[in-house]
Amino acid sequence: MYHGATEFPGNENAVSHPSQKVALFSRQPVTDEIYLNMFSVAQKSTDELVKSRAIVVYEGTDHGEGRWRCMKDSKGDCPHVAHAKTMLEKFAPHTEPGSTTNINGIDTEAESATGATVEEYNMEIPEPGGNSQRPAVSHMAIMPPPWAALERDPSLYPQPAPFTTPPACLKLDTNSTCPCTKPRCEYNMEKPVEEFPCLVFGLTQATETLIELQDCALCSGRWRQWVGPDLREVGIFNFNNKMLFTHELLDDYTSCYTSSETPFTSWIKVTSRRYDLHKSTVPFVSDHVFRAVWFAYANLQDFGDDMECVCCGPAPENVIWDSVTVGFNKKHALATLRPLTISGENAPSRSTTTYIKKPQVLADAILRRELRKVLKAGNVLSQAVADSDDDESVVEQKKTTAAENAEAERLKLIPIVTRKLIAVSPSLAAIFIHFWGPSTPGASKKQPALMYKKLFNQIAAEESVVQMLNRSALKELEGFIQRPSWDTASRLIDCPVLREVLKAHVTEEYPMSVMGICEWLHERSKTVHTLLMNNDCSTTSLATLDLPQLDWREDRPTYDRLSGDKKQDSGANRGDKCSKYYATYGTKTLTGGLMVAWCTHSICYGFHFIPNGEGRNDVFSAMYTRWPKAPKRIVYDFACALGPYCMTREPDFFADSLFMVDEFHAMDHKKCAPAAFAHTYMAVDPHIALLNTSAAECGNGGIKRIRKAVSYMGQGNAIVYTKVFISIWNRLRIREKFEGKR
Repeated sequence: MYHGATEFPGNENAVSHPSQKVALFSRQPVTDEIYLNMFSVAQKSTDELVKSRAIVVYEGTDHGEGRWRCMKDSKGDCPHVAHAKTMLEKFAPHTEPGSTTNINGIDTEAESATGATVEEYNMEIPEPGGNSQRPAVSHMAIMPPPWAALERDPSLYPQPAPFTTPPACLKLDTNSTCPCTKPRCEYNMEKPVEEFPCLVFGLTQATETLIELQDCALCSGRWRQWVGPDLREVGIFNFNNKMLFTHELLDDYTSCYTSSETPFTSWIKVTSRRYDLHKSTVPFVSDHVFRAVWFAYANLQDFGDDMECVCCGPAPENVIWDSVTVGFNKKHALATLRPLTISGENAPSRSTTTYIKKPQVLADAILRRELRKVLKAGNVLSQAVADSDDDESVVEQKKTTAAENAEAERLKLIPIVTRKLIAVSPSLAAIFIHFWGPSTPGASKKQPALMYKKLFNQIAAEESVVQMLNRSALKELEGFIQRPSWDTASRLIDCPVLREVLKAHVTEEYPMSVMGICEWLHERSKTVHTLLMNNDCSTTSLATLDLPQLDWREDRPTYDRLSGDKKQDSGANRGDKCSKYYATYGTKTLTGGLMVAWCTHSICYGFHFIPNGEGRNDVFSAMYTRWPKAPKRIVYDFACALGPYCMTREPDFFADSLFMVDEFHAMDHKKCAPAAFAHTYMAVDPHIALLNTSAAECGNGGIKRIRKAVSYMGQGNAIVYTKVFISIWNRLRIREKFEGKR
């Protein structure tokens, strides 16, 4: 063999000559029956230089059951591969002189009767990581595995008995088609039928049998194929009329990878050993072939409406959002990856929606900061004192000095804060002076009760007043002001911090200062709500519509006057606001993760792959386009930032929603006020107390089983693989929780 003027060393396995068009220059055994073959294929029979030739690699059996790759041309119909196949047919040691069986395992004499060549008959198997593949011969919807079936599933066909041996001949019927076109070419009972050998791969071995095929009248050219039977009623998946697989076998992989982390390669290795143990005359297929078969099978499985909890219904009032670091390589992402966060060409435009200035309870930012300093002074010692290695007496002295400095700073701020609070609300100032004002000489200092600490922390927060008082709470507060009593005050479950203050005075007449704070909070909240509603340019109020009256909204609206609407949320420090804000997930080479919606029973209601990084838009867009009416309680680990985001864009839709941080993530939110946490509402609302706010963490823990496998897939396969996993996850929980099955 030549490389320019240099000849490579000889090889006893090489079949070559400088003038040969195809040369088999390397043949190495991988297993007993699988070989790694390397060919050098010339463009023309006279090409002698290496640069004019292409390297073709084939790994598989001499029957053609393997993977072909051309290093120069990636097309499936590469002529270099076709020439290499011809060479292997001649060289393969199993081929008897005069045999009519070629490398593809098909009788050439039988094929010639119908005018179809071997290459036209074969099915193209896509490369790993690809996003498309030719359809299988089987095309009818397939029911979920029996161990994941639900009582509400439709019976598409009688459940076949466990597979033992295939019939002597797999017959054509009225459901038989050829996968060549759309619509498919159907079986014609008036045309002749021929029988061909095929292999049926089961759990323990592959069995050879016969299959009826009919020449397709619509196929032409290289990819001419045959009309074959669907076979779902007998529990067989017809991949390409010569390789068929039992439903049991394909469902076995589904069972394994949804139960524990099981990549294709590991499962195929175990199955191959099982074939060896049962003395199967035909080895199991390669991982490349099985991947193509399983994804073709999964695309036909009808999982129906399993993305719905029996108890919560089609649009749950309580929804938990969380993202999980499951993604595929960005180089495999296609233009078809369009999550709900992307607005379409016909999306409605909210051209007048703008940011509301100063929506906090206290509009003065300096006053909020000074009030927080007064509330915290004397309660927190400096970290330097706490971590000091000095003697105990020195540490005590430092503590005393730190406490004196904090008290001095607090005393300086108290008159400033008092003066500003009087201008805002005299009643608010009166309560502040009562608990935090300077002590009268000779009098004991009264410590503020816990409920007043929470109330003033909420008032001094950087969060919007609508987080403290949503539209439902605002109506209940108005009812209390009109008829002050515990009966009306107890209904303020959507504003726990104010309800607890009112509960402390249930045995007495409500003080004027407390009533004054209620009236001021009502007026302040009503002002911000009015500004938000006037800012809403949507033509129809959607919050009051019944569920069956409204379909999904196709597109997320656009907000041209919101400067940050088209930008991705960052993890930058936000000053006085909560900095627990969209940390970077995953790696730079993968997509941004998976956003998943859960009900409190750990049933998934939907998911989408995030192209780049997680943001509030992922949750907002999904709820606005898929919920006919906004959820009443929204749990999210960044709910403190999600609430203002949603209320700025669609205030009427989200006006009655509560945005809460779940208990699992609450410890990471150091600057958030009580109204942002689920445990605040649990203390007063028995419905929330019974909610499993960490249901998403349970579900995401399961999804992480497929993280590694998905990272190596293309976009199409990643979506199918994830969808099947989540469907099985939901079905097993529905069976266990609501049907009493395991």
